[in-house]
Amino acid sequence: MIATNLKIEIPKIPIGIFSDVGIFPTIQTFQDPSGAWQESKKIEPMLNTGFYFSIKANKNEILSIYFPIWYSSNISKSNIYTGTGNLNIKNINFLQKITFVLDLNNVNPKNLINSFGP
Repeated sequence: MIATNLKIEIPKIPIGIFSDVGIFPTIQTFQDPSGAWQESKKIEPMLNTGFYFSIKANKNEILSIYFPIWYSSNISKSNIYTGTGNLNIKNINFLQKITFVLDLNNVNPKNLINSFGP
């Protein structure tokens, strides 16, 4: 799998648009009409997009909240094994799809309180 994440920040406000893009190989095995087993190999893209909200300190994002809005068909139609059975992304509550990212690597605790902002 190869993947990347793209973010477009809207100037002057702490809101932006994000997209996650990935590709992965799939191999499907099937039996043709003559009874012989065949393999179908292809590379499929996966994509989701939405908007995010971020809080910055010292000009670095320390908290980002991602709200996914749209998924490509191979994500929205696929089943996820949860240990108690299969679950489709369409059946997951919107609040469960929200992602939080907390990054404290570049934060100086001494300057933290004075530097919060969008």
